[in-house]
Amino acid sequence: MSIKVTILNDGTQLLCDLKEVIDPTDRATQYLITKPFQIVYTPEVTLKEEKGDTESQVKKVGLKSWMDISEDSTYIINPATVTTVCEPVNDLKTMYQELTDGNN
Repeated sequence: MSIKVTILNDGTQLLCDLKEVIDPTDRATQYLITKPFQIVYTPEVTLKEEKGDTESQVKKVGLKSWMDISEDSTYIINPATVTTVCEPVNDLKTMYQELTDGNN
């Protein structure tokens, strides 16, 4: 499994199992994404300590289904629609694994 954060041209951030596939007939490259979830952010919370002027910002991250209208769990997308592919932080990777374990 290759869990990646994939950012699409429209700014949508996906967390998915991403593989590069090459069509043997024309050598065109596509991305195969499995069990994609959209990364969503909740409003930031500011935490203030009672003693002192220390503040910290907390941004909560969640996942929601990417294609609610589809029964599919795998999609082929054109690499031209993707701007960035990167490794997720460990907590996000763990969240993805917990959501997808046993959900083939």
